[in-house]
Amino acid sequence: MEKCLVEPLADAYKQGARRKHIILIDGFDECLIMERGHLLQVLHTLVTSIPLHHIIVASRPELDMQMAFISSHLAAVTHFLRLQDYDGTFDIRNYFCDEFCRIREVHPARKCTIPLAWPVEEVLDTLVEESSGNFIGCFPVSVWRI
Repeated sequence: MEKCLVEPLADAYKQGARRKHIILIDGFDECLIMERGHLLQVLHTLVTSIPLHHIIVASRPELDMQMAFISSHLAAVTHFLRLQDYDGTFDIRNYFCDEFCRIREVHPARKCTIPLAWPVEEVLDTLVEESSGNFIGCFPVSVWRI
């Protein structure tokens, strides 16, 4: 990470590059526990040495990572967003409405078999409820039939 990420970005910054970069790391919890501490140190070095970078770490809240992120040197550069604290119900309903509208507009059978009121409000409510407010959930197969 230091050779492929930190050093090139630091060099670009020293040479006058001032664009912000966002680095997204998903599945950090899937790294070996013994590697996570080192990777967190590299990320800390990146964030503190090059001020125009933000790093988003998407992960399950494993205990060792929670402890590392609240330690003194990482706590100053860390902001937590716990998805279980965010209710995405409104966004999910909008997403479903937009996608069903798109399907009604582009599906080959749109003119003869897809009613304008598809899906019915009860089905939409079920989809939103099943999502648990997190874009996660089980969707009954019958809901997707046209």
